[in-house]
Amino acid sequence: MSGQSTTNDVKPGDFLAIPLGDGRADIAHVVDQTTRALYVVVFDCPVSASPTPEEVARARTATPLFATLTFDARVRPGMWTIVGSSPPDPDHFLPAFTYAAAETNGVWVTDFHDSRQRPATEDESKSIPRRTIRSPMVLEQAVRAHEDLAPWLPAFEELRYRPTPTSRQLFGP
Repeated sequence: MSGQSTTNDVKPGDFLAIPLGDGRADIAHVVDQTTRALYVVVFDCPVSASPTPEEVARARTATPLFATLTFDARVRPGMWTIVGSSPPDPDHFLPAFTYAAAETNGVWVTDFHDSRQRPATEDESKSIPRRTIRSPMVLEQAVRAHEDLAPWLPAFEELRYRPTPTSRQLFGP
């Protein structure tokens, strides 16, 4: 694991400390990125605001709490810090997404990078989420609310990690 950084060069594999505002942080792992956003998984394991490599390693093995596409805007001003790096697990966490194709009057499933698509089955159209990019401020508030440090809003439920078919499961390597 590398040392702490406040640069905005966030890349897949980086661990981000999301401050809770009470001297602790939750750890998010950047699983992958698109041209517009980062896909992060936040683990349910609060650590110190300036976590040690051991705390980051422990957080990575904790239960996933939230998962979403988000922007690096909170890293740029140094509000979220890069606290380590380790290869991500895209086979386990990288989702597939669905979208509606009006011209074909149906729902399609696509891999994370939009490089492969096919018609979705009825079950897939109900269980695979649509691609949604959320503000990092919303993710930060959801993390704080989970720790009872901010009000819980119903919209935060959409950020909760739910095992869904991954890109690898549906489309292979």
